[in-house]
Parts: sequence; structure tokens; C-alpha cells
Amino acid sequence: MKKIAFVLILSISSLFAFGQSLEQGNLVGLHVLDITLNDGVTSQQFEDYYMNTVIPNYDQAYPGAKIYLADGFLGEYKGSLSMIWIFESIAVRNAYFGSNAKELSQEIQDKLKSVDDGLALLGSWTSKFTDWSIR
Repeated sequence: MKKIAFVLILSISSLFAFGQSLEQGNLVGLHVLDITLNDGVTSQQFEDYYMNTVIPNYDQAYPGAKIYLADGFLGEYKGSLSMIWIFESIAVRNAYFGSNAKELSQEIQDKLKSVDDGLALLGSWTSKFTDWSIR
């Protein structure tokens, strides 16, 4: 738990370095990724597709949310890749991923199918995550 909190703090602090800030009520979802690459695919190809295709399309499909990739460079997750979702609020997150959001979520996923299919050609991922509400 302390290690994930450290990764979160480090990741969030990097956002401030680039002039972006978190506000009270924002929700931050930190996902430590476990990536399985398909045969013949490099981690760089997977990351490039994620950065150049997945993130721009997901950012467009989910107004009120922004996704970042972050590299673990110290601690338990050194060398790991994480995905950070930042939502304007818990309500925005729940609109997309809450228990009552199945219809909207399915509609968005249908629009993103070609993006997800392209990623599946490169590999797959799972994650351990925690959502954090900013005070």
C-alpha cells in the first residue's frame, strides 16, 4: 500500500512540473499495468500505440477525463508502466464506470472497438488499481 501511494505521489507531482494541477474533488485512478506482448511485438511498439492511438481516442471518448502513462523509476514498480486516469470528479468517473453506467459505457466501448482491436494485435494488459479522491 505504501509503495503504491509513493508511486501515486510521484506521478502526481510530475503533473505539477508541467503546469497542470489537481483540484479538490478530482479523482485519480492509478493502474499498475501487467502487459503481455504478442509474439514479435516490442514493448516500444505497444507503448507507442498506447500513447499515439489509445490515449487520444480515449481522451476524446471520455470528456471530463484524461489519461497518462507513467514509468516506474524507483521502488517496487521500477521498470513498470502505469496508466493514470484523472477525472474531474467522482461523479464523472461513475457516469462512465459506475454500476448504473452500463449503457453509456457500452456505447463508448463500441466506438472504441477499432482502437481496442488494434491494441489487441500488439498484446494485452491487466492492472492493479486504486482510485484516489483529491481533498
